[in-house]
Amino acid sequence: MTITAERNGHAVGTGSLPTARVDDDLTPMSTSGNEVPDDIRGLLRERDAEVMRDEILRDPIWVQKLDPDELDDEHDVNKQIRAAQRESRLKLGLEKVAAQEELARTAQQSELQINAANAKLDKLDADEKVWARRALRKRRQLTDPDAKLAAALLRYRAVSIALAVMTVGGISWTSYGVAHALAALAGEATPSPILYVVEPLFSLPLLVIVFMQITAAEHERLRKLRRWPIIGTEILLLTATLAINVTPVLTADTFSVEMFLTRFAPPMLIVISVSLQWVASDLFGEILRDAQVEVADMRLSEDATRSANLALDVLDAMAAGRLKPKDGDKLPSITQIHLYFNVGKKIAQGTHDYLSRVGRHLRI
Repeated sequence: MTITAERNGHAVGTGSLPTARVDDDLTPMSTSGNEVPDDIRGLLRERDAEVMRDEILRDPIWVQKLDPDELDDEHDVNKQIRAAQRESRLKLGLEKVAAQEELARTAQQSELQINAANAKLDKLDADEKVWARRALRKRRQLTDPDAKLAAALLRYRAVSIALAVMTVGGISWTSYGVAHALAALAGEATPSPILYVVEPLFSLPLLVIVFMQITAAEHERLRKLRRWPIIGTEILLLTATLAINVTPVLTADTFSVEMFLTRFAPPMLIVISVSLQWVASDLFGEILRDAQVEVADMRLSEDATRSANLALDVLDAMAAGRLKPKDGDKLPSITQIHLYFNVGKKIAQGTHDYLSRVGRHLRI
């Protein structure tokens, strides 16, 4: 910066640094041939220095100049501003990350729910397919002659095994009761092993009769064994077993209902199992004999048999006037047979075909 000091409107000094120089020709007190006194020159220099000092101090740079304390305060303020900015950016970043995580978690939960729903639907579909196969299998068992024949045989075996187990259990239980009853009558606390054979001696003939009845039922010869001598023998054997088993309870000093039922139940179990043996043989034997088997079988199929039987019912209904053919027809239509007898179209078609073929022999 160039600083210039003036006196009476004239510059008195210039330079980059303030300097005071008093020229002789500018000194008011200078006279021709006389020099300015040193004290006056010193005052002039001092005045010029003050002028230059005042000019320097008036420079605006001093207003903008900060002292060290202000610089520290300014630095602290800038640090706080930068810290606040960093905290704001960090908060915004964390909020953005949290929003992204929440969005990802929501999408993951939605995907899990969708997958769970799809898995549940897939399981329901699989269960429906399983039940559909079971229904088809059951339908086949009900409609297919071979399947019905196999199902009847399986049930016959299951019933026979259950009744055999029941019979053996009843005989064993009764044998135990008879042995203890005979020991009590003899005054013995522990029955002899030979006493356990007494009841089977009565049960063996009964079992022989049962096996004969089973064989007769399977071959449609049951009437020969349902005669009074054989029935009386069965009653006699069961009565003897029952009497031996409950006599000690009836002759005891104190009658016990619980003990009586315990001795009375085993023979009744034998009676029930023996009676059901030949009944099951007769029932399942008839079913197995009359089952419709299309393979290597000369008999009519089940549908053909139903159609033939239904044809007789159609003729009876026509004779009674309950079922009348349409105008110009000799026989009721397939739809009429289907609706009147509430049968399937296949059976109605077979019945109509059967009546059409045999109708000329019946003068229909």
